[in-house]
Amino acid sequence: MKEIVICWALCMWLNGNLVEHSYTKGMSDCLKKKRLAERTINPQQVKFACGEVKAEIEHDNSGTHLHTRIVRIIDHKYKDAYK
Repeated sequence: MKEIVICWALCMWLNGNLVEHSYTKGMSDCLKKKRLAERTINPQQVKFACGEVKAEIEHDNSGTHLHTRIVRIIDHKYKDAYK
């Protein structure tokens, strides 16, 4: 089931385009994931940002844990931030 919510997301930007986004449990969780991503991926090629976004999400409980996934970002505050 899909729903529209305001949530915290870790967003990845490449050449000014939002190319990936991950649902996080809150600001603290997002910042932890951001630090890990910046250590793993060359930060000169991509930019990471944490923020509240309006997103369409879906819940997947087919495994042993409930996973929440962002299907698409509807609105974010980074309109021209990484161009």
